[in-house]
Amino acid sequence: EDEEQDEDDDEEEGEEHPASADSIPPPPALHVTVKISFRPQPSTLSFIKEDAERFLAMPIPLPLPLTPLSSLLPQIPSP
Repeated sequence: EDEEQDEDDDEEEGEEHPASADSIPPPPALHVTVKISFRPQPSTLSFIKEDAERFLAMPIPLPLPLTPLSSLLPQIPSP
């Protein structure tokens, strides 16, 4: 039985050598696991929600203050 196993081993090695001679085998990355976890922080989410509510509650200024500024633009001397 040992002789049969040796023959099987020789056949497997013979199959592996041409592949390794043609290309470099990839590193055994399947055994390495990297765990990356993303945990949303409730304080950040509530901060964003509070900001949104605060900005939505702000009064929208009318475009009237822009009119005097736009009339001054032609009076600015060019260098």
